[in-house]
Amino acid sequence: MKGGRQRKLEPISSDVRKIQMTTKASSFFMRMFAEQGDVNAQYNVGVHYLNGIGVEQDYELAKVWLRKSTDQGDRGAQYNLAIIYFKGLGVPADYISAHMWFSISGAKGFELARKAREMVEVKMTPADISEAVNAARTCMASGYQNCR
Repeated sequence: MKGGRQRKLEPISSDVRKIQMTTKASSFFMRMFAEQGDVNAQYNVGVHYLNGIGVEQDYELAKVWLRKSTDQGDRGAQYNLAIIYFKGLGVPADYISAHMWFSISGAKGFELARKAREMVEVKMTPADISEAVNAARTCMASGYQNCR
């Protein structure tokens, strides 16, 4: 130790400014990896924009980044994209698109998406449900390239 002074080590969580800086730095590096096509980074960047973590909350950018991750088959991104459509976050509420993405995520084993799909169905007509089921089939058959 220089000068005989002992420094007190503190956890980073003890200083809100440090947390905010760390979160912003994390968001910066995540975005860098996301731009290079990393599916996990794309998902995380989307969630950061969706919830305003380390960045200004922006539903449109959340949708853009989550969609990039859904295009690579990420079931968590598919679930969150469905939430955006279900709640109408930055877009008009669209139960058919929400049902479609919940169905796709649920088909990949995400149980919460299956339960959420049932909640959406209560708000839909049988014709809307049929349209959503067909949209999900088309989307999956196209490798997530021909989706609502």
